[in-house]
Amino acid sequence: MGQRVPGVVLSPEVLAGAAGSTLAWGVVVGLVVGKLLSVFGSSALLRRLKLGELGAGLTLDRALGGAALCGIGFTILLFIVDLAIDDEFAQNEAWVGVLAASVIAFALATIIFRISDAVRPDDDSGQTLARPVDPAREHVLGDPDAPYTIVEYGDFQCGFLPQGVRLDPGGARRTRRPAPLRVAPRPARADPPQRPRRRGGIRGRGNAGRFFDFARAIFDDQDNQRPSDIIRIAHDLGLDVEQFEKDLISAEVTGRVRDDMLDAEAMNITAVPTLFINGRRHVGPYDAQSLLRALTTAADTPVAE
Repeated sequence: MGQRVPGVVLSPEVLAGAAGSTLAWGVVVGLVVGKLLSVFGSSALLRRLKLGELGAGLTLDRALGGAALCGIGFTILLFIVDLAIDDEFAQNEAWVGVLAASVIAFALATIIFRISDAVRPDDDSGQTLARPVDPAREHVLGDPDAPYTIVEYGDFQCGFLPQGVRLDPGGARRTRRPAPLRVAPRPARADPPQRPRRRGGIRGRGNAGRFFDFARAIFDDQDNQRPSDIIRIAHDLGLDVEQFEKDLISAEVTGRVRDDMLDAEAMNITAVPTLFINGRRHVGPYDAQSLLRALTTAADTPVAE
């Protein structure tokens, strides 16, 4: 008698038959190779065509390992085999193929992740900006093509934001190598619940160029942060309120806010403000002189593009 996994007879006869069975090997190839190619291939293709982006902290080599794990199709496939195949011996061969594919997929994913860790060590995690600045997707204060960049992860209650809003983009002229500066603010956390709404409404295309005016008004009115207050502030600033309200619930806009928050989580940002200067995490005070010194130090560091 052979051992039995629920619905599967693992006898020497069944294992020997499965080893030479086209059905069992077809299941293995379909699960291990088919799922790896379909999951990884579609992800890589969508990224290549710029129809989507990988999640925060996710690289193609990690996506390849995740695609390999998709070959573990254990429970539901056992039921499908039972429904699709009537012959009991063929059922056992297919079930052995499912079990073998799960083991192979796990082993293959382990190898991929081990190679990924060896080739791309993660000891610098959180010190390098996860998503380069893209003036087409986010708000930038100053020259969009400036060689100096400060990215601020914060919120509308963060004390640095007004300083960043008022920061003279030409302030970097006082560094050793005169050059213009750009500042890009990003959200770092999602609580309280109204924060994504405040970010979402003003990040839409309909009110492009007014983000920093809105940021100043929100920060100066900390006691009135309800959705109705946000709409009132937008109206007082002369924004396109109809478009503003649409952007509050726009999947595109709220998706960008969510991506920035996921980036912050992946970089282990737990306090605001957190600054990145030319793509490297800033450690130290946030006063103007300290930032100018940091910009001077970053003079030879290429901006993350």
